[in-house]
This record gives sequence, structure tokens and C-alpha cells, in this order.
Amino acid sequence: MVESEIIAYYGDEKKWEVTTEYCENMLVAWNGPLSEKMRTVLDYFDICATLLFGRIIDTLDEDSHERIGRYNIWPDVLDALVYMYSREHFGLGVGGYFQSLTEQPEKYLQKASPKVVSWLRELKKTKTTFLVTGSHIDFANFTASYALGPDWSELFDVVVGYAKKPGFFTGAKPFVGLQNAVETDPLTPSQLERNGIYSQGNWRDLTVLLERLSHKTKPRYLYIGDNLIQDVYTPSKFTKADTIAIVEEMSAEGMKNHPHNTHPDGRYLQSSFWGSYFSASSNPRSEEPSLWADIIKRHARICVPNMDEVAQYPIDYNYNSFTESVTCSDGYYPAEPMTLVN
Repeated sequence: MVESEIIAYYGDEKKWEVTTEYCENMLVAWNGPLSEKMRTVLDYFDICATLLFGRIIDTLDEDSHERIGRYNIWPDVLDALVYMYSREHFGLGVGGYFQSLTEQPEKYLQKASPKVVSWLRELKKTKTTFLVTGSHIDFANFTASYALGPDWSELFDVVVGYAKKPGFFTGAKPFVGLQNAVETDPLTPSQLERNGIYSQGNWRDLTVLLERLSHKTKPRYLYIGDNLIQDVYTPSKFTKADTIAIVEEMSAEGMKNHPHNTHPDGRYLQSSFWGSYFSASSNPRSEEPSLWADIIKRHARICVPNMDEVAQYPIDYNYNSFTESVTCSDGYYPAEPMTLVN
């Protein structure tokens, strides 16, 4: 949409009451009435929907020889996503997505570096570690075995699959036992054990187990994730856990000498169409933070492009973290890109 069209639809302030409500509470769009009006796309499972959504609208407009303006295609797109990613389909080998990934994992998955695996092993020597994933355990085992090695579960004291985040942090669904990849019976917190692999569950019951395993009455929790809503905003807002945000866009914006910046001349890689992930201005060096940069500052302790960045530091390294009293750049590692925001 050109500038005049945006103003015609949303007014001079370019605001929409739906997104205003979303910015006040980012979980309102997860379920309920607002979820029928907007959808946030924040991970690789959802990102294909943006392209499909746009192409369907273009096709409908082309077939009608005009811009229709109102569409009701999201229910069909959502049905397709549910079919592709239904957890039963990994074992059955249907839906398209899982078959493609298992046939060519090297095309879609990246192995963790030995440095990250070693860091996790070292961390577990003195800390109680846990893995919480939205994937069902059979798919999680496939991806983790490829990325971390066949003994990946030994890196964690507890593993939780099909966690259904962000509800895991706000709800009270019981943990469910597993027999191979088949769910069995609901479990109480007292039935959870070290080295257990479970399904579903909730944060409150997990912390009961973690307190018992760590032998501490009030342990501190650190949660690391790459989905700003599920893994950063929600645990920060609804639990007492600190969070680390993994934001790959850091690798594309301003990281001239970082090993994960794959551009041959290492130049600044802001998208020419969408602009900076971190800046709300068309000027990449603007001091006005984007919505996502604001979430990172308010709800994460630090932000990194990948786990390799964390693994290069000792376990007891003292990081500069985001606070309300310092500039936003203090929590970014490496710090260079964060001349993008203030």
C-alpha cells in the first residue's frame, strides 16, 4: 500500500484499534475474537503463511479484475497449517511438511556447533537445565538428534514436548506421561522426576519439580527462546523467569565481522522493502525502536543472534542487561548493531 492508501484506511496517525489492543496485550490475538482479525507470524512454522496469504489475495483480485478489498481466506489458510503441522502426521508421514524434512534434514536444519553442545554440558554440571518445546516428542527427538546429537536429552534434566506455548506459561494443563511417543496418563508435580520426558504441562508444576531438583526454595529461572511472544514476552510477563531473546535478524543488520553474517562483503543487510527489524523509521540508524525492539528491551535480559554468541562466554560471565535506566544497546550481544535503536 502506498502512503495515501494507508492514511485512507487508518487515518493520519496510521493506527488500527486491533493492533493498538494487541500492543497492550499480545496474547489477545492468540485465541478469541481478535485472532480472527490478525495473526502474528514469528517463527519458521508460520512464516510461509505470509507468502501464501498474499498470493491468494493477489489471485482473487486478478480473477475479479479489481481489488476486492474484503477477504475471508484465513480459515482456509489456518486449516492448511493445522493439516501440515498436526503432531500425528510426523509418525504417519502425511501432510507434506514432515516428509520433506525427514527426507532432507540437511536442507532445513542446522547442526548446533560443538561449542554450544559443550556449553550445555558444562552448564548442567552446576545448574538444573530443562527444554520446553511446542513440538511433539517424536518430531522434537528427530530435530534435536540431528542438531545436538543422538544423546541430546542428556543435556537436560527435564524435557517437555507439545507444551502448547504461550499457554504453558499461563495455564494449568497437567503434565502427561509418555510411552515412546504415545501420551499415557496425567501426572501430578510429585510424580515428575529428573531425566523425565513429558508432554503438555504448565510452568507452575514445572517449577515445583525444578525447586526439588535444585534443592532451592526460591531458585532463579532463565528461559531462552526465539519466539518473541511465546518465549520472551509471555514468560517475562506471567512468570518470574528472566529471558534471553534469540533474534536472527541481528545477523543481518550491521554485524560486519560476525561469523554468521554470510554476505560476501559483510555490508549492512537491512531489508530494502521492510526496513530494519529494530527501527521504526525508514532510516536504519533511527533512534525510534520498532515494536519488536521495544519488546526485546522490556522483556528480555539480553538479546543474541544465536546460541554461539552465548557459548563463547564462561558460564559465570556477567552480562550487561537491558534496564529502564540505560540505553537499549547495553543488552545486545554483540553490541555493534544496536546503534539501530535507542
